Amino acid sequence: MKNVCNMSQSKIFEFLYNFKIQISKGTVSNFLIKKQDIFHQEKRDLVEAGLQAASYKQLDDTSARVNGENHYMRTAVHFFHPTR
Repeated sequence: MKNVCNMSQSKIFEFLYNFKIQISKGTVSNFLIKKQDIFHQEKRDLVEAGLQAASYKQLDDTSARVNGENHYMRTAVHFFHPTR
C-alpha cells in the first residue's frame, strides 16, 4: 500500500482498522522499515536484468527543491523497463 498506492503510514493503519484488523501503529511502521534488504536486492536484480535486456538505454535526471534543500533523481530507462 505504501509503494503502490502511495499511502502514508497513518492511512495504512486507518485502512486496516476500518477492516477490523487489530494491529498497532508500531507494527505497521516495522513492516515498512524493518527487514527490507531482500527487497533492495530484488530491485537491484530487476534493474540489472532490464538493462541487460535492453537494445538501447536512456539516462535522465531531474531535480527539485524540498524544504530549502536540493534533491536529485536519476533514472535509467528503456522501452519495456522504466526504472528509478
